[in-house]
Amino acid sequence: MNINNLPIEILERIFLNLPLSDRKNVSIVCQRWSHAAFSWPCLGGVDLSINSSVCTDQALSTIASSQRGYRNVRFRIDQPVFGACQEQALVRILHKHRHSLERLLFIWAVEGQVFDVETFFRIARYIPLLKELCIEDCMNSSTEDGLLQGIPIESFKCVEKIVVPSCLMNNTHFDLAKLAPHANHVCVEFTGRHPWEAIQRLSQQLLSLRIAIATAYSFRPLWESKPTRLQKLSLSRNCSELMESSGIKFEEACNFFPSCGGLTVLELNFHVPNRLLEIITVCCPRLKTLLVCDIYDGWQLLRTLQRLENLTYLTIQETTFDAKHPNDASLRLSALEYIKLESIGLDNDLEFFNRLAQYIPNLNGLQFSNYGKFNDAQYNASVLKSLFCARFSNLELLILDDFSCVFPSHMLDHLNNQPRLKELGLRFCDISPWSRTITIPSVRKMALEIPLTANRERNLKNVFPSLTQTVYAIESLSERISPSEFYNPTNKRIGLRSTSTDDFREHF
Repeated sequence: MNINNLPIEILERIFLNLPLSDRKNVSIVCQRWSHAAFSWPCLGGVDLSINSSVCTDQALSTIASSQRGYRNVRFRIDQPVFGACQEQALVRILHKHRHSLERLLFIWAVEGQVFDVETFFRIARYIPLLKELCIEDCMNSSTEDGLLQGIPIESFKCVEKIVVPSCLMNNTHFDLAKLAPHANHVCVEFTGRHPWEAIQRLSQQLLSLRIAIATAYSFRPLWESKPTRLQKLSLSRNCSELMESSGIKFEEACNFFPSCGGLTVLELNFHVPNRLLEIITVCCPRLKTLLVCDIYDGWQLLRTLQRLENLTYLTIQETTFDAKHPNDASLRLSALEYIKLESIGLDNDLEFFNRLAQYIPNLNGLQFSNYGKFNDAQYNASVLKSLFCARFSNLELLILDDFSCVFPSHMLDHLNNQPRLKELGLRFCDISPWSRTITIPSVRKMALEIPLTANRERNLKNVFPSLTQTVYAIESLSERISPSEFYNPTNKRIGLRSTSTDDFREHF
């Protein structure tokens, strides 16, 4: 059967799985393929991208006359003046796609200028079916309160997912709950107390909430809310929050988590005492993804977490695993498939990795970052050797991330201890010359952020003869966990499963 005999719906489904660059290539084959490659289903995830600096009347008119359909629009203002004629042409485009547009990414990138709220409202009101709204302030500007006094806050009642930067959240005249009264996915960053009132008003309907604050003020207003529908929660701040000797805030947090029994994703980027973690494991048994940091006793943490029978992805930051390990054969985290260890202290690195392989028998992915003693090359080499020598029977993905030392390539031979290893990521400041006598046949995908000469690259291919994909850049697994989920390490990027906490837009 000839491919041209296939129905247009089948062609669309085929082209939908192609990267945008390949979709452009197939579109020039014939008119029918062009129609299929740029049809509504195929362009559903492609942004209509417009920059104000290169936005001429002629260019906008060309886009307006196009027959292509779009679901997402990305509008970036990078010049102080956006002319009336340009705005009218843009409005014609938005009006044309008003029945299909659902997502707006509004980027403010005008150097030396504060965020223009009025322009944002003028643009956004022409997308009546807007469901996802992401606002970015590349300049990290500080919006003065007076700039919003004469501008009424409009309501976008269809918006379900919203990302708002600190320049708006910190403005006392800005009301998130009024802007998106029916939002159930909220991602915000702010300083101070003002935004909490709006978050509390939305709390009963929220499914996911991500808050990043840079202040000494606590999360007390959050503890006072009862988000019974909440499934994904990420809290990040630079200072300790639950360490006060009075214990009052600890008690408030203890009252909060019993109302969040449906939590599946939890990120706590501040110190949390083990007694609160014990309460969380009891009140939130559905947890699948957990991030904790600044834990005093790493072994006690693992003993606590074994109560979570569904825990699949775990990130531990700034934790110590001392030599007094629990020689407990019953300790098991059987559901755990992926673990990220960052800035942890090890008294006995060889014993640690052997125990880790024993306690987490189904570990599929491991990222180890920042070995703690940054200036001690001998210690770093010892940690690497211990990790490679430990036998993780199911390990398929390994990422090592440390810009503090040179990666010793002769240790790669120990990777043959991991019979199922298929994906490898190395992020180092440099690498010693590749050995020509080492062969690791199991690795098929590799990501590097290491300077390589042409000779080293040839040796790399000799060491890994089965490589089918090599990428010379790597994202930390802590930087990408989800386009479709708040935290989803199964997302495939650069040939590696990777995770994220930094890019707010991707957390929906």
